[in-house]
Amino acid sequence: MTTHRKIMLTALVTGSILGLAMTGRTWREFEAQKVEARKAREDMKSAERQRADVAKLVAKYDSQIGKESLARENGYRKADEVPVESLK
Repeated sequence: MTTHRKIMLTALVTGSILGLAMTGRTWREFEAQKVEARKAREDMKSAERQRADVAKLVAKYDSQIGKESLARENGYRKADEVPVESLK
């Protein structure tokens, strides 16, 4: 093997090792970003579900029937009504 070939082979091997070492860090960063993005998507889906639930509650309690239902759930009654417990 000539000296020129030895130098070229050494440079090729050294370059390959350096290249692999440098891409290892890049792949670790990529994996970390992928995990972070997955968590962000899950958080966004959860927030969207919560927003939809709140929107349903607002729509439910925004109507007159909903307001009366909410008042009854909190123990309010009309002035002329007798509480059910007192009828026993």
